[in-house]
Amino acid sequence: MATKKINKKNLYIALGAFVLLLAYVIIFGTEQTSNEKKKKKKLFNYVIADVSKFEIQRPDSVITVEREGNNWFITKPRQLPASSSDVESYLIDVKDLSIERELGKDIADLSPYGLDNPKYVLKIWLGTGKDAKLLTLKIGNQNPDKSGFYAKLENRPSLFLLETLAETTIDKQLFYFRNKDIFKVDVNNINEIIVKNDKYEYKLEKVDGNWQMKSPVVSSNIKEADSTKILTTISDLKVKSYYDGKNKVSLVDAAVLNPSVKIVLIDNNKKEYVLNIGTEVKNKSEYYGRRDDEDLIFGVDKYTIDNLQKDLLNLKKNIEEEKKKKEEAARKKAEEAAKKIKNKKAGKKDEKK
Repeated sequence: MATKKINKKNLYIALGAFVLLLAYVIIFGTEQTSNEKKKKKKLFNYVIADVSKFEIQRPDSVITVEREGNNWFITKPRQLPASSSDVESYLIDVKDLSIERELGKDIADLSPYGLDNPKYVLKIWLGTGKDAKLLTLKIGNQNPDKSGFYAKLENRPSLFLLETLAETTIDKQLFYFRNKDIFKVDVNNINEIIVKNDKYEYKLEKVDGNWQMKSPVVSSNIKEADSTKILTTISDLKVKSYYDGKNKVSLVDAAVLNPSVKIVLIDNNKKEYVLNIGTEVKNKSEYYGRRDDEDLIFGVDKYTIDNLQKDLLNLKKNIEEEKKKKEEAARKKAEEAAKKIKNKKAGKKDEKK
């Protein structure tokens, strides 16, 4: 049986057609996907700087956060300082939410979507006074295939589906917005660090721009990496939990009046910033903590406090070892000098003989 020869010309034509088809799919397919993404409408269109207030309403609670100048404050459920960075991150995340698709307009009965008694209501005020504008978003049930949440903006006719991450983006607890900085101080202005536990009182002092250890051992030269690590660890301490609400703990039970560790920062003006570390929180990797200037009790990361003490102990040991090496080197040098003098004297005696 004769083998049919393959026509090379036809093969090249077929191959060329395949390459063109593949290029078409890649270029126009990608363009179509990109266009589909572009078609998604943003839920909100506001400027962060214009937001003067926002409120998260749930059936059982309300959180209200308001701007005062460049700072943010929680006003409900009670007056509390807020974390400006976390508040603005929240507003950015909310602004980035997209509408998956429109579901209809002027729907009379919203109960099938959970919007007659919504899970969350988010209110955002833009501007202040007579020119203030209010944006109100209601979020209801998740749709059957779990691809989004039913939602509606007040004073707008459309019912729409919000993307799935909408719930976790909008539904933040009070702790998220609270100020979690323990030491509110500029580290560049700190001149003294004291960390006291049941064994030692570590005292570091900045002299002419350089950090020195004053106790429990004395060193006129601490490596910059060591001093920076210790100062950064302390200044970056954050609150892990607050114990001032339903889970309130007494000063006595938290053992913060007789602390196991006391951390003190002293600035250029001799102002002290004091953190008292109490007992370990049961079933949590944190210690109770309290500042000297208030009775508020909070949780501080256990491993950070433990590692800080280890770093200070290692610094103490390194300084002691370095001292021993210097003392040993000085001793050997003195012995060699004495030996040379002795040999020199012995040589002179031999010459006299």
